[in-house]
Amino acid sequence: MTFLNIVDNVLMEKDISEVKGIVFKKNGKIIKTPPREFIQHLDILPFPARHLLPMHIYLNDPRAHMYAVRSPRTSIITSRGCPFNCVFCSIHSVWGRKWRARSPKNVADEIEFLVEKYRIRELAILDDNFTLDKKRVMRICNEIITRHIDIKWSTPNGIAFWTLDKEVLTMMKKSGYYRATFGIESGCKETLNFVRKPVNLNYARKVIKFCNDIGLWTHSTFVIGFPNETLDSINQTIEFAKKSGLDFATFYIATPYPGTDLYGIFKKNGLIKNESLYDSVTKTSHNTRYFKSEELIKLANKAHIEFLKYRILNYFKPNNLVKLSNKLGSVEDLRYMLKIGLNGLKIVLNALVTGEVDYFSKTRLEGGKSK
Repeated sequence: MTFLNIVDNVLMEKDISEVKGIVFKKNGKIIKTPPREFIQHLDILPFPARHLLPMHIYLNDPRAHMYAVRSPRTSIITSRGCPFNCVFCSIHSVWGRKWRARSPKNVADEIEFLVEKYRIRELAILDDNFTLDKKRVMRICNEIITRHIDIKWSTPNGIAFWTLDKEVLTMMKKSGYYRATFGIESGCKETLNFVRKPVNLNYARKVIKFCNDIGLWTHSTFVIGFPNETLDSINQTIEFAKKSGLDFATFYIATPYPGTDLYGIFKKNGLIKNESLYDSVTKTSHNTRYFKSEELIKLANKAHIEFLKYRILNYFKPNNLVKLSNKLGSVEDLRYMLKIGLNGLKIVLNALVTGEVDYFSKTRLEGGKSK
């Protein structure tokens, strides 16, 4: 709506300073207009204009399907905002903390459109807090089921596991949900208190176990390298990830994005080396109180390798083979298990040779280089 407002003003040769919610430069000065009110009823927005994009490029990119059950796969967003207050989160500067959601019918209409128009067979729902409203999630699942939409879907951005229970997870699986991603972030209580995330590690284990019992694949993101985090805290996180029952784990490095509370903490402690450096969550140029940036990168790689080795070896224990069988309800499930198992083995072997973990390259062991 903001961009449409800008275009209208330009076409009518009006001053864009009347447009709310923008920042621009005029006569060498930076001008910031008053914030724009959030759109409360998201159903008024049309579906994304995918017909204006070269969709075949996106739908045929193998990187988009490396960890997918089906292809082609695409993404949708069904809500905006998140009411929580995690110290590292930068999304609040975009969507704010007020959660707003599309109606279940509107969401199902877009899914149905994608299946019919683009023959989509899998969806990634990229909300920042998809499961905040249990009743809404149940209604979306029911729409998918009653319309007989044959789709697999996952939530790669993560869902708040404390909003989940057996009823909603069972309904999600019935509608095509196959991989649950959580944002547990740390296995250390002190670090979780710093992060300001309402994580109960015991309840997290229970949710992971139930997901495994009903045949959902489980994944969680973890973050290491907070300003005052010690090696002991990081090791607690690695051990929790290994022994939690998760199928997959990703270890990111705490990134002080401008606009986050974490940035202010890094700044206050003199840990911002260069204002022009904006890192990714897998690489960093910032030191912490206890670690240099290079050491944090090595620790993140170590965490990935330890987890993958532990998980691969444990899959072959008799009690875990029984748990794994819960996920194998069809030939499609078996193919997926073999696919991700092979990917995991390649990642470990490549990491042992190169010292780096790369989840998305086409791994080849040739002269110690990843291609």
